[in-house]
Amino acid sequence: MPNLFAARFARDELLFRARAAEELSRLRPTVLILDASPAVIEPLASVLKPAAHIIAATLIKAGVDVALLIADGTSRPRPLAKLADLIDLWTAHIQGPAAENDTLRIAPRSLLQFSATSPLPPIPIVLSHEYFGADQDLPRVAGLRRVLARFPRRRGSAAAAATSPASDGLQRDTFYLVPDANIETLPRLLATLFVDPA
Repeated sequence: MPNLFAARFARDELLFRARAAEELSRLRPTVLILDASPAVIEPLASVLKPAAHIIAATLIKAGVDVALLIADGTSRPRPLAKLADLIDLWTAHIQGPAAENDTLRIAPRSLLQFSATSPLPPIPIVLSHEYFGADQDLPRVAGLRRVLARFPRRRGSAAAAATSPASDGLQRDTFYLVPDANIETLPRLLATLFVDPA
């Protein structure tokens, strides 16, 4: 047996499977629905775009299909096949408000492109601000996850008290980010998006 390991080591092959490989197996094809409207300019973009980048880069490196759908209601999903394609995340912008209803009507058709590529069902992930679609009756999209950035609040205000830091994090299918979040913690926290909500 030691000779087998030595031969594999010499050929730079896999020697063992780490627990991280089990975690990667939960990854599934994903459509990132990115709100690039004026509502998510700084400081929200400083946490949303890195979050989108981390999710997309992780999927690309793992060989899992991922596409970008801009939340303008007219765009079609763009496959992100290589790391160089992530420039689309960083340069995306919408002149007016996001078209939440129209975009979420497009999302299920976007997911169909992945139906034959994975035994796991594909998931749509919305990346926007905390009020995305709050004033609308949005269409239901199976498996929808949300990564929502919270607007900065002044300390001591009623709004700050209503959304205490204790409520940050994953709540079923919604993950809240704050603009001053520690970027190094994002990969670990975003991994929970690929676990089916209870």
